[in-house]
Amino acid sequence: MLERRLDPAMSEVFPWQEIPAAHMKMRRNQHKPGNMAVLVQSPRTGLRTFEDALEASVGR
Repeated sequence: MLERRLDPAMSEVFPWQEIPAAHMKMRRNQHKPGNMAVLVQSPRTGLRTFEDALEASVGR
């Protein structure tokens, strides 16, 4: 994953507080093709390493 050799076919990533909205999208079949994910204890998307996550958390 760190070298981007695998593609998770991610269509959408939701923050933790938007889990109900993600479920409603799935229930209504309104989601884009691909996998959906939820950020768990991550300040934002795009963080690739533990160090990136630490740096982003300190900058809050």
